[in-house]
Amino acid sequence: MKFQKQLATEIEIGDILYKFNDLPLTTRDEYTRQLSFTMKNPDFQTLTFTILRPIKSKQIPEKELSNVFSKLQQPQGFEILPTHYEYFTVFLTIAPKTILGVTIKGYNGKVYVSGIENKHTSIAYKCLLVGDAILAIEDQALSGVKDTDELLCTSFAKKKFVRLIIERAKTPAGLRNVKLALSIEKTYEVNPRMTEDVTDICQRQIKFMNKHSDLKPDSRIIHQHHPPRASTSHIDVAKESTELPISTDVNNLQLLAPTPPVPAVAPGTIGSFNPLETPSKRAVKKRTIR
Repeated sequence: MKFQKQLATEIEIGDILYKFNDLPLTTRDEYTRQLSFTMKNPDFQTLTFTILRPIKSKQIPEKELSNVFSKLQQPQGFEILPTHYEYFTVFLTIAPKTILGVTIKGYNGKVYVSGIENKHTSIAYKCLLVGDAILAIEDQALSGVKDTDELLCTSFAKKKFVRLIIERAKTPAGLRNVKLALSIEKTYEVNPRMTEDVTDICQRQIKFMNKHSDLKPDSRIIHQHHPPRASTSHIDVAKESTELPISTDVNNLQLLAPTPPVPAVAPGTIGSFNPLETPSKRAVKKRTIR
């Protein structure tokens, strides 16, 4: 049997196998039986898969925006700006062995998608983009990250798909606002609170040391700091540490700033171009063509 890739699109996780060789399928065992019977045939043959794919996103026409948002209890100061933004209805459909794969952040009364896992098991990777603003879940307007988290959990507990309304920038002005929302980070604690398991371990150790005060350590665990040696076979731990946030990679190409084109050089010019130099310091040699 020979296999040839003639599919218009790749099969994705969550696709429903409806027919195999024009035979309707209702159970997994039936598909396995039909496939096993086909594989026993040594002659060349074509396998036909009929697949049903759930709708992932659908753009809301501008003339229907007022009707859609009239059903929502919009937060104070919210505006519909179809000049700079597009609005979509997005369906997140849960399938076996899939994850949501999205991180969110709140800014200025909106909840933005700040990161998406670029995995084939992520259902958000096929529906959302970094910078999308999630405005509503199942016709319930959002007011913050906590509400978004709770609504997603309760909605997925009831059924296998959730309907969102999102806002996506389409003009340079809208993209600037999205970049500003993603770039602003919340204040991080200087001395972050330890997790409960670490606190519990420390409390048990304190009780043990108070009960057995006569015990002496076998070796010192804190050593004096020595100047760095030439060898790099060991790891030094600094006395002070700083907590820094790690931002995710942006997978929305519209948010990336295009690089400026290389300046044109006049014909007959010989030399090198350094973009960091000013025009006054740039040395260019010219050759006269006769």
